[in-house]
Amino acid sequence: MRKAVNSDSRKHLFEISFVGDFTNSKVPAGKYKTVLECVKAAPSATNQQPWRFVREEKSDTYHLYLERTKGYIYPAGQNIDMGIAMCHFELSARELGLPGGWVVKDPEIESAGREYISTWKK
Repeated sequence: MRKAVNSDSRKHLFEISFVGDFTNSKVPAGKYKTVLECVKAAPSATNQQPWRFVREEKSDTYHLYLERTKGYIYPAGQNIDMGIAMCHFELSARELGLPGGWVVKDPEIESAGREYISTWKK
């Protein structure tokens, strides 16, 4: 069953993690790398992993975006995926003693059609 739904194929961190904007793919160092590894391992509808994170250049502020899967038959499912990603991010950060919480304040980063969801901020 896992093979049929492609469960063993996860995106690499450099595919979901960026710095400053979506042109600079970069894997964070330290505890936030662990946080994103936990999000990467989170379940998502048909294993699409539609979440993308953009870290601000000079802080540990992370903006969460939804990259919709074209032709996906249940688009609302990807909204659920974003809640799952937020939960995994927050629970992992708390476990590692990282301060912060979710706020909604669109940073207006050029996102090439990705949808802004929320921001993790200290």
